[in-house]
Amino acid sequence: MPIGDGLAEGPFDAAALEPLGLGATEHVAEWVEILPTGTETLGEVGFATHLVRRIPAARGERSDPYRWTSPHAILSTPPLRVQFLRLSDGWDCLAEGKLADGSRGCIVARRGGLTLVGFPFLAMLVRHHWMPPVDDGYYSVEGPCFNVAADLWLADLVASSAAAAGMRVVRASPWPAGMGSALTVRFDHDRAISEASLQDMLGLLDAHGAKASWGFLARLSDPATIAAVARRGHEIVLHSEAGTRSALRQELDHFASLGHDIRGVTAHGGIGSAGHLGQRLYEWASAEGLEHADILSRDAHLPHPALAATADGITELPVYLPPFHRSLDVGTKPEAHALPVLLDDIPRRLERGGLVTIMNHPDIHREELRTLLGSLDLPRVWRASHLDAVRRVRAATERSVLGDGQRA
Repeated sequence: MPIGDGLAEGPFDAAALEPLGLGATEHVAEWVEILPTGTETLGEVGFATHLVRRIPAARGERSDPYRWTSPHAILSTPPLRVQFLRLSDGWDCLAEGKLADGSRGCIVARRGGLTLVGFPFLAMLVRHHWMPPVDDGYYSVEGPCFNVAADLWLADLVASSAAAAGMRVVRASPWPAGMGSALTVRFDHDRAISEASLQDMLGLLDAHGAKASWGFLARLSDPATIAAVARRGHEIVLHSEAGTRSALRQELDHFASLGHDIRGVTAHGGIGSAGHLGQRLYEWASAEGLEHADILSRDAHLPHPALAATADGITELPVYLPPFHRSLDVGTKPEAHALPVLLDDIPRRLERGGLVTIMNHPDIHREELRTLLGSLDLPRVWRASHLDAVRRVRAATERSVLGDGQRA
């Protein structure tokens, strides 16, 4: 099939490249380092594999992580095929790729309105928005995966490729007028706190105009505490331990009996819980009519629909996923926090215009949270719950739909 204007992703057949005066050498690699012309490296990207772990039912039990595998090819980790493009006159190389053996060559090239990409970044992007349907709790990724720097650069590449081809591109912020980004504080309420401690935390949020998505365990859901949080305009979220849809339904029913309409769910990873079950959690949340859930190890800048992959293909689910949270806590001990990292990281992320989530447990590292919030320049940052942010993004997406049903 001939390649027209716009952006085309390889690998390409020789018959498609020959009319363009191009050739290519193909490699199969675990990762490729992206080196844009005239800028610093974007780091290594690849198709990462997933590690999962059965969470112990009680202290003292041991459960080691193991690699998740699937019998369905569409769910398995694909080989990374990278083409080094041999360019002829008139073509400009926009980025080189470098492999583990030290070899390098052009992987992104443009001539006029045509941009060619010699590695499957769109497939990487899809997997970056997807978590597998696991039976045991999600643990981590193994190997280099799609990273923030590459994500931002490739988003700009898509926009510039469309512009070079004379295509119209709409890039609009979903946030209220005058707001350049959004910020949510997420709390995982895993242990009871005193009334004085609760009021101190609510006062801290009020002082910065911050809104929290406050996750409560069904078994630790003091009605007075939840009511006090809700009265201050914060979102009540289910912090779920469920390992089945019926167990999730029971947790939701419990909060309904307290008078709270839960619209979002996060996964508890402590002893006795099922952990984050990835796509399974998203399917249950969608079936229960929830509007948002959480995602791990992925940072897509804005909330987006959850993806469900089956042997028949990939579809969008109605539940939305806010970007991966930035955790202040790295443990429960006083010194186990990430304040120095977040003092640098959170402002940079806010500058990118997306949704940034600071995650904490309300009973620990309170002074560090106070310091972090106090360090931020917030006049142009919309402070909102995850539900507020998801609804803004969903509405902005619907407004971008054109009359012919195509998204701008």
